[in-house]
Amino acid sequence: MLVFGAGTLPAMLGLTVAAPALATFLGDRTVRRVIGFALLVLALWTVFMVWGASQGPTDHANQLSTDLHQDIRNKISRYRAYDLEYGRYSELGLGGH
Repeated sequence: MLVFGAGTLPAMLGLTVAAPALATFLGDRTVRRVIGFALLVLALWTVFMVWGASQGPTDHANQLSTDLHQDIRNKISRYRAYDLEYGRYSELGLGGH
């Protein structure tokens, strides 16, 4: 706890010293409007990015998952398993996949 407190002390002291200047800066009407406009633009950008990513002809993340899954299946199907009942090696398949 002592180390945590010592690590946060510089930040807390800096905020304490800067608080009056920050309050004056944020109290300006133009600054508040610029910040509000920036938040609206970033929110709309985020919505369009999410919406646009789901509207494409292929969902790249889903395709990557499918390709990876098929690659794993191909690798597993190459392994051979020792069959204890018959005392010999047999192909380890995935049941018709």
